[in-house]
Amino acid sequence: VYSFTPTTDVAVNMTTCYSSFDTKLYVYENTAGNLAVTTTGADACSDDTYPPGVDDCTAWTSYIEGVMMTAGNTYYLVVAVGPVERIPLAY
Repeated sequence: VYSFTPTTDVAVNMTTCYSSFDTKLYVYENTAGNLAVTTTGADACSDDTYPPGVDDCTAWTSYIEGVMMTAGNTYYLVVAVGPVERIPLAY
């Protein structure tokens, strides 16, 4: 689990392209269980999604486009490895 608190509002793309593991990505905002959202309003989580225009990533790549991050909020980036369901964030 990685935490990040931006100093300005940003939207970021995240990927595990070229990882040699089956990965899942989740981004929580401020607290466990509160998924951040993307610029399209979707939950910020991914399993087995390729970045657009990329065709050489390893199998089971995860990708989230446009995770909205608000200045001053803390975001927890969870990279899960293996065949797991959504993992609750514990900290």
